Amino acid sequence: MKSLDENNAYLDCANDDINTTNANGRMVARLLTTVSQNEIERTSERTKIGLAGAIKVGNIPHKAPFGYKHENKKLVVDETTKDEIIRIFNLYYEGNSYQTISNLYNEEKVFGKTNWCDSTIQKILENEIYKGDFVHGKRTNNPTYYENIVEPLISKELWEECQVQKKKNSRNYKRDKEYLFLQKLKCPKCGRILGGNATRKKNGNIYYYYQCHDCKISIKETEIEKEFDNFINEIQEYDSIVNQTLLPMIKTKLNNPKDKLVKELNEQNNKFERIRKAYINSSFTIEEYDSEKEIVENTIKILEEKIRDCDICNELKFTPEDILIKRDLDYINKTVYPTEYEENTYMWKDYDRSEKADLIMRYVDYVELEYYKNNQVRLGEVYFRESICKPMGYVKKSV
Repeated sequence: MKSLDENNAYLDCANDDINTTNANGRMVARLLTTVSQNEIERTSERTKIGLAGAIKVGNIPHKAPFGYKHENKKLVVDETTKDEIIRIFNLYYEGNSYQTISNLYNEEKVFGKTNWCDSTIQKILENEIYKGDFVHGKRTNNPTYYENIVEPLISKELWEECQVQKKKNSRNYKRDKEYLFLQKLKCPKCGRILGGNATRKKNGNIYYYYQCHDCKISIKETEIEKEFDNFINEIQEYDSIVNQTLLPMIKTKLNNPKDKLVKELNEQNNKFERIRKAYINSSFTIEEYDSEKEIVENTIKILEEKIRDCDICNELKFTPEDILIKRDLDYINKTVYPTEYEENTYMWKDYDRSEKADLIMRYVDYVELEYYKNNQVRLGEVYFRESICKPMGYVKKSV
């Protein structure tokens, strides 16, 4: 209306009673434009509320980044790509530069790509979605920040640490702290990934902790490490018994099915009877009879031994007592032949901290923690990565 006045013009509507050449017409025009503007703003508010509601339940209005995929319109973790994204954060956290990481990923052809560059790595490290948050309207003057709207791939602490790391010279900076369970422990209360923290005492010793950003709890690494070591030692012990006892038994049963052995034994007995009758009927000489008889008797003897082995395998049962027997044998071998035992036995305890951290990073998907008496935390279930479970034919990947 101000612009019309300044240019000595007026508004005249054919379908509405609006004519800005008089006071009543200008009043009606102002009322109608105000109502229209109000409707536009209300529609905008309703759209923003609907969009915010959709984002809060995981419906992200953007292309799914590496590590995630759209499923039923929601952003969920993509098991096939998430490990490489977590690896990027870990590599950067350890002091590797954008260039180093991109060169490594190009060399390994991660996701089939050979065009990894510094900017790609940087965008991944700066993306809040990987810690479970989302920023809508980053390029606007008033972006909206949403917390905890998708399942995070990394902890908030690690994401923040990587942002701090950006301010340092990543080419010349290398961390001297090495966490055993970085990005592997889940909060026993809320289930989110725990972040790492460490303190260095005056004597030079480093003490590691894992903390939940939301629940404000802190867990000593030594408490989890002790239980995890026992868990791995039990797996190694069980695996040793299986390989030395159960697998030979199973192999015997697979290679020598009893039904086939019994059938073949009956055939050999019938053959022996035919040879005997042929000799009685003078079809064989005594030398021929003795030769054929010896061959059949040896075959029968071998078959009978295999059948006895099958019967023994069927009677054998694997019990917890077998583990105790194995422990006693290991103790005797370790005492009588200490040098030979150490040379041929490499247990979990023999790995250094760096080797343990590397093995846990590569083979463990995540570790659940649980509360027990007096709100103390202990090891729950350990979930191994599908890449090592599938080749073994297992469906469930927890132990």
